[in-house]
Amino acid sequence: MVFDTATITNGEDAINVLGQSDFTSNSHAVTQSSLWSPEDMDYSTTNNLLFVSDSYNNRVLVFDASSIDNNENAINVLGQSDFVTSQYDLTQSLIDGPYGIGYDSSNEWLYIADSGNNRVLVFDASYNSNSSPTFTSLSATSATDEVGDVSIVSTVNDTDANNLTIQYHYEVGTCGVYSAQATSTISSATDSVSGSLTVTNNVVTGVNTASSDTIVTSTWDISADSLTPNTEYCLYSFTNDGTVDSDVSTTTVTLNPAKPLSLSASANGQTSANLSWSANNNPNTTVYKIYSGSTLYGSTTSTSYTVTGLTAGTSYTFTVRAIYNSDNTSYVESDSSSITTSAIANFVILTLSNDNATPSYQFLSKLGDIHTAVVDDIIDDGGTLKAQLTIHSNPATVTLAAGESQNIDTNGNGSNDMIVTMNSVSSGSANFTLTFLSAGSSNIYDNPPKVIEGTKAITINSGEATTKTRGVTLNFNVENAELMAIANNAEFEDVSFEKYNSTKDWTLSEGNGLKTVYAKFRSAQGGTIIYSAQITLTGQSTDATDEVVIETINDNSNCPLIKEQAYKTTTNKTVYYITSNCTKRAFQRSDIYFSYFTSWKDVNLTDSKTLNLIPNDNLGFMPWGPKYDPKYGALVKTVTDPKVYLLLNNNKYWITNETTFKQLNYNWNWIEDIDQRLLDKYTSKEEIIDTTTHPNYTLIKYQNDPKVYRLEPDTIDNIKQVKRHIPNETEFNKLNFRFDRVVTVPDSEVYSEGESLES
Repeated sequence: MVFDTATITNGEDAINVLGQSDFTSNSHAVTQSSLWSPEDMDYSTTNNLLFVSDSYNNRVLVFDASSIDNNENAINVLGQSDFVTSQYDLTQSLIDGPYGIGYDSSNEWLYIADSGNNRVLVFDASYNSNSSPTFTSLSATSATDEVGDVSIVSTVNDTDANNLTIQYHYEVGTCGVYSAQATSTISSATDSVSGSLTVTNNVVTGVNTASSDTIVTSTWDISADSLTPNTEYCLYSFTNDGTVDSDVSTTTVTLNPAKPLSLSASANGQTSANLSWSANNNPNTTVYKIYSGSTLYGSTTSTSYTVTGLTAGTSYTFTVRAIYNSDNTSYVESDSSSITTSAIANFVILTLSNDNATPSYQFLSKLGDIHTAVVDDIIDDGGTLKAQLTIHSNPATVTLAAGESQNIDTNGNGSNDMIVTMNSVSSGSANFTLTFLSAGSSNIYDNPPKVIEGTKAITINSGEATTKTRGVTLNFNVENAELMAIANNAEFEDVSFEKYNSTKDWTLSEGNGLKTVYAKFRSAQGGTIIYSAQITLTGQSTDATDEVVIETINDNSNCPLIKEQAYKTTTNKTVYYITSNCTKRAFQRSDIYFSYFTSWKDVNLTDSKTLNLIPNDNLGFMPWGPKYDPKYGALVKTVTDPKVYLLLNNNKYWITNETTFKQLNYNWNWIEDIDQRLLDKYTSKEEIIDTTTHPNYTLIKYQNDPKVYRLEPDTIDNIKQVKRHIPNETEFNKLNFRFDRVVTVPDSEVYSEGESLES
């Protein structure tokens, strides 16, 4: 206890207390401020130091008495190596029960009665004056690897040989004036002298220092602080010896870029490939360089790129490197994605954005005549998107909407030699087919053949995966086709058009192996589309001769496998769905599989090499397919459109905005992702914009009433609505309703009572 001795009175209150947090506590512990049975003390007037024998903790604590605070921390300890140990032993520095002390001010010596060891130890107390620690250097370096952790090297010094703590703080950008923070924003566990430690777990770094420079190497785990990769940060640091802070040191460090994720490469015609990837939180200033092996094909700050200058019928493996902003040289590389460009044929299918990428191509019938194509613009023509293309060498510009075709002259000789068919147009890109034409007119064909909804354009032997005979039956499901041409090769060599028929007997090419049959369909107006199908021929005496593999053409784009079909390999049980964009998604559940197909027999077999040519789809899951029954009152959306629809009977109602959705008490977790073909089965009705009532045929209940009703038009006045009570669960289930589709409405939403609803 500390008393003001200027005026002493009976029963006077102490002004401070050492060893306790307040005047009403008497606990004991082994900390920098706690005492356990203090037996003796002495005072140095020279240095304002108070020596207290903490007998049961086998130590003497040294306090700075120049200004005493309640529960003050000691500045030094004698008899122990730190403030949290209380061991005793017979050594030069340890004490066993110090029950008496004395201070010699003339020599600045401290005498300690080491009772348990039957001796008195003498200490030079002049070294117990506290000097400030120093922080002599600080550096931080980010590792140029995928993890990108930062190595921090600190040089500290404390002439008193106190144990120091180091605090690290950071902020985005260059260093300014340090502003004190309540707790260390970067911190780490205790470490030995000159050792290494990991900066984590919200604990300040502890360092056992000698009376000389001590180098501490720390590892800053940047993932623990959720920092932005490839971004500059300022690092502030200072030390503390238990009493005094050092000056603040600063340095800057640029974190390593994050690894680009989900790289997807797809062949784009004969000489180009489309690449896309995820930034993985890299800032939009990050430069990405596109490589195939050691060959650099270009750079961009976007997360997509069209590679040009490739060779037809050639395999490529691409990677994307995120370049380090600090030195513009170091990088972190993505996983690879492989493609095979289309072989030269008499048609080529391209997907281009309006970013001035100009892939080249040539036709098999006119080898050496190399052309390029570019999307000049995407135009909204009265709500219809149209793509403006320019085909070189002799520039020919066309503007077409999806489903339109036009014949053009590419060599300037006055005779049309190419058909341009627009397959699809989005706000940022166009997918189109260029087909060799010997002659023709410059008509726009707005009525090309179309595949019958819900079917495949071509099936071989009713969709069988294999056959033992070369003779097969082809089935076609195409509308508006007047003529067709069938071939075993993509060039349609020595093939003429014939009248369209839904079936045809066909002979496959010789030899065991995967066979592809190509079909070209033409409308009366001249519009042309090309599709293909595959089957594996077995049981033959010889294998097929080696030849250039032409990628299968389905749904107006190049793809090694048939789109909208299921595939697996013989070595893996996973079943994949090949999307219309020629990506693959794994079926995670059998019920979702059966919303697309009727039997496991619908799964096609392929080899791992071919399957691996198909990139993984960015979506990562399968929505419910066209065979799914969402039941009554479903809320649905497709994965390509954020519009949410309410399904009632055979109709769909668009909920136009989030406010309407919430005010009608719908739940976000009711929304199911479905295939576009399933949504297309429902007839579009009026938009839902009224938030005071719910649409007819909605299932409702009130907050404090278990009764479930269905809203219907009043039979007398169909402008009004009535609610019809569903009397029991049996009737509810018979009507194919779902309890998780019942909307709870407020009592203020009032409807007239109609007749009970029974099946």
